[in-house]
Amino acid sequence: MTFPSRTATESGPAAGPSLSRDIVARSHLVSLSTDLLEGVRPENYREWGRAGIRAQLLDIRRKKLVMDFIFERDDKSLHVLNAVSPGFTCSIPFSRHIVEHIK
Repeated sequence: MTFPSRTATESGPAAGPSLSRDIVARSHLVSLSTDLLEGVRPENYREWGRAGIRAQLLDIRRKKLVMDFIFERDDKSLHVLNAVSPGFTCSIPFSRHIVEHIK
């Protein structure tokens, strides 16, 4: 899959895409997201902030973002999934909560 993006070219770094290319890329991104999440409407995406990455689980059966921690474990390990905030995962209360799951 390809679509217009801000990339370097052989002649050097891009000065920025044209406005029409940028709009096409964003509208394509919104259309792709409708396959993953319910309720995405292109008219809700008129203004854009800075690009960023947010690591968050997606429940593909329900097409919804998972809003809480998920614990997966076996007899030798415990994994905390969807821990999207580094500050929270380092907190002492959360550590106590994890210890209770290990016991």
